[in-house]
Amino acid sequence: MTHYDVLGVPRGATHDELRRAYLALARAHHPDHHAGSTDAERTAAERRMRAINEAWRDIGDPERRRRYDEQLDRGPTAATVEEEPARTWRPFDGTWDLDPDDLDERLDDSDARRPAAARLLAVGPAAALVVGLATAFLGLITQIRAVLALGFIGIAIGVLLFLAAPLAVILDSRRHDRL
Repeated sequence: MTHYDVLGVPRGATHDELRRAYLALARAHHPDHHAGSTDAERTAAERRMRAINEAWRDIGDPERRRRYDEQLDRGPTAATVEEEPARTWRPFDGTWDLDPDDLDERLDDSDARRPAAARLLAVGPAAALVVGLATAFLGLITQIRAVLALGFIGIAIGVLLFLAAPLAVILDSRRHDRL
């Protein structure tokens, strides 16, 4: 089985066709996609993902593809995929050895907006709850009912904000996705 067979594309496929085939297969066979599957299914998906990654590594790069095609021309067994491909994955070490132009544009979030309200949504509920608790405690100590009531109102607002913040983030992200 050749790398072209692994990706399910003809030998004359364009780079974009190879890339689309790789992305579709990677999504379908990625181990995270099979997290709830049986051990045997996960193992089969991992083995398939390794073969897919090896095929992409060898024919996704134009120079490597040229050399691979030359091997194919020499004989049918010269460029076949091994049943157990070598592991090509390595942990991210903090440096990119890829050209940023090679990255999928859907992964680029450099122009993503950073909402100003995000910090308020993160800090607001906790701040309201802390202020409410402090005010209620002060009301208990001083025996002033108005301060105690104000403290309970602050606690209630804090709890409501804790419940409303995730909903606001979900609604905002859905609105942003439609833009």
